Amino acid sequence: YYPSGIEDTDKKLPAVIWLHPLSNPQGYVAAYKRGTTPHVTLLRQTGMVVFCYDQIGNGGRVREVTRFYERYPHWSLMGKMVADARAAVDTVERLPFVDPKRIHMLGYAMGGMVALHAAALDERVAGVVSVAGFTPMRYDIAERGTGGVARWSHWLVLQPRLGAFVGRERRIPYDYDEVLGLIAPRPLLVVTPKKDRESTLADIEACLAEVKKVYALFGADNNLQRLAPDDYNRYSPELQEEVNKRLKQMATE
Repeated sequence: YYPSGIEDTDKKLPAVIWLHPLSNPQGYVAAYKRGTTPHVTLLRQTGMVVFCYDQIGNGGRVREVTRFYERYPHWSLMGKMVADARAAVDTVERLPFVDPKRIHMLGYAMGGMVALHAAALDERVAGVVSVAGFTPMRYDIAERGTGGVARWSHWLVLQPRLGAFVGRERRIPYDYDEVLGLIAPRPLLVVTPKKDRESTLADIEACLAEVKKVYALFGADNNLQRLAPDDYNRYSPELQEEVNKRLKQMATE
């Protein structure tokens, strides 16, 4: 999705890859929404090129998960999602009206997890926005009331090997302080709703305090931003407007 007529000019626009939340029935087109679906709002409010696709197991790609782990026993659905996000960068940077130095990622919930991992592994991603995209795994125990890391290993089966660490989460080999640290010094906006039942705010704050030290080493303190709406976990039109405003600013600085 891009502004009409741009293909007939020499302009190079910033781009954003929209990574949707879990949405088995409709993929990147929001199944439950108030107002316009996010990718359309993104285009209208930022003027950026917006690249969307259904992540594996969602929308038109539901059947791709059939016997996935029989076919790829040493991979994971999260790994496939991250690989697809990086392939999206391959595609977007080749579009003649996109500035390849200004390709960003915006993800909500599951999409936020994917965006963080993809950006950590791919320096072509110029900036990232993660909305309700993570809670530190080593502290995500059943007693937190979030469902713990078993959500990803047993329920959604995005990262099945995490199942080996249920009950001994402190031994998980990596966590989000390291993932976010790998994104530094690039711009990063983390949105953490205060009433999110799927995350623990105090754990996120402790994680971000560590990540802030990494940004400080680069002299890029201002590139790490946090938005904490007094709301539950949703991507409302009001939050979209604020996020899109900050994303547009991120892409033009």
